[in-house]
Amino acid sequence: MSHPTARPVTASSHNSWSSISDTVSGGSPERKVAFEDEEESHVVEDSSSESEVEDGVASRCHIFVEAPGDCVELIDDDNATSNDYFLRVTLFDSGEDSRARKVVIRNGDTSEEGCGPSAECLSFSESATIELVRAESPEDIIGRTTIGFEDLSEIQSCSSTNLIVRELYHPTSWRKVGTIDLRFVVIAQLSEYYHEALGGPLSNARQTKDVMIIGHRGIGSDEQGSRIRENTLLAFNQAAKYGANAVEFDVFLTSDKQPMVYHDLQITASYGQSVTLPITALSKEGLTTMDETSRSRKDRRHHQARSRRSVAPVALSKNSRRATSFVTYNRCESSLGLLRGNSSSEVEQRSSVINMHDGLPTLRCVLEGTPNSLGALVEIKYPTPETVRRFPSRSCHSRNTVVDVILQDVVNFGMSQERMFMFSSFDPELCVTLRRKQARFPVIFNVWFGYEDEHDNTEVDFTDVRNANPYAAIDFCVATELTGICGEVNWIMNNKEWAKECKRKDLLLYTYGEENSTVEGVDTQIRRLGVDGCIVDNINRFKSVKDSPEVEEEALLTLAKARKRWALTRRQSMACFAALHADDDN
Repeated sequence: MSHPTARPVTASSHNSWSSISDTVSGGSPERKVAFEDEEESHVVEDSSSESEVEDGVASRCHIFVEAPGDCVELIDDDNATSNDYFLRVTLFDSGEDSRARKVVIRNGDTSEEGCGPSAECLSFSESATIELVRAESPEDIIGRTTIGFEDLSEIQSCSSTNLIVRELYHPTSWRKVGTIDLRFVVIAQLSEYYHEALGGPLSNARQTKDVMIIGHRGIGSDEQGSRIRENTLLAFNQAAKYGANAVEFDVFLTSDKQPMVYHDLQITASYGQSVTLPITALSKEGLTTMDETSRSRKDRRHHQARSRRSVAPVALSKNSRRATSFVTYNRCESSLGLLRGNSSSEVEQRSSVINMHDGLPTLRCVLEGTPNSLGALVEIKYPTPETVRRFPSRSCHSRNTVVDVILQDVVNFGMSQERMFMFSSFDPELCVTLRRKQARFPVIFNVWFGYEDEHDNTEVDFTDVRNANPYAAIDFCVATELTGICGEVNWIMNNKEWAKECKRKDLLLYTYGEENSTVEGVDTQIRRLGVDGCIVDNINRFKSVKDSPEVEEEALLTLAKARKRWALTRRQSMACFAALHADDDN
């Protein structure tokens, strides 16, 4: 269906990467515009109402409606099946020239009257009426409910939930007949300056025949044994030296609206006793303090362990002091000075330092402190309903605020750079918010299929069909004009038909997981799945799947050597493909 407020997306939006350097014609790249502070009791659209009037664009509510068999629960169904009824949604927009739009949603099929195939993500600026209709008699309305823009705005202003449950009532007797579940987000438009800077279509998209190699949180995650702490400037700059096309990193918004680069949903530190707090409840200063306390304890434990194993305590003490002085660099300036010194291999020279630390950077620090040639895949974290229940906090900002502040930093501190950007999130509504607020950068929907029974709902909300059903995820991306999907590599390798469906729908396909740390794992994805990018741990230490866990360091391949092997197999595959076609012609 058409979205009146959405800027058009051309096919180039699927070319992967985009830079921000030429987005504002005639504008000064040094111009910095600050958002107005949002009052706690109001949503973002209240503070941007003037710009909305100037642009002629109003805020809109986007709702995700599943098939009636999945989202409707009847009190007395009389053994009715889901095919016995369908949903009829009437959407109303504000404005004199607006006309009501009707959408019919059936089980396994969604279509808009007069407009051909439609999506399950619908939008309106005033209200929507949802009717449950008996299939054999379209005039027989089983139940009805109406949702208003103001009602959903009020819910969003005081809660981070994206799920509402509405009661269905019979239109004449007003008897309650059941309920319907809906996912929603109210999206406020950016100010005129940012609207201009982030408008589409994509330009300067990065096109390459080779697979994109993206460093996972730098050169690798801590869980995979990275020798440099994840999500730090040290890790990002080292990934650039190794030749990574980009780095993937996680961004949270603190309680004082500071975009911080950090992965976990909470942080633990010891002040006599262990204290665990959610990231969204902490200010930038509080998060930094807790992180420094936690790192100090880890450093002491590490050096004590080394001392107990040491044969020459005196010599180790000297090395330990050198290591301690190195790992305590926790400011952007200190890190940059270290990495931009005379020695280009200073990190490798300190191989005795395990898990070298650097302080938590802000998003601005990363944009200003890493090479412009290094792309950025920014994963935006947002707490799931289960996380909010476990760590109740009033400091959890709305999706509008989170996206606005992050986009503000990208425009203000990345405007004069040639850096390639891409955004991603496991939160579907946050992806929609990113997509509707800007058309400049690609947006990727992160998924974690195949692990629903092994993980709780704190990082991924598996109660959402888009996070639980692989083909629902594809339909969602197509309907909301997202650029692609990023999933776990082993699941995708075992579900090649799903991967092919992504490519048939013109979606980019990215992968993450342990298999991406092997030469053969990436090679297989290139030849058989046509993946567009691999998020890699141990980025300069690729091993073969035949190698044992204790493989010698000398036997590991650098990224440069791995690329040569992938290029060779690609050329061989292309030659074989051309020969087969030549035989067919003869």
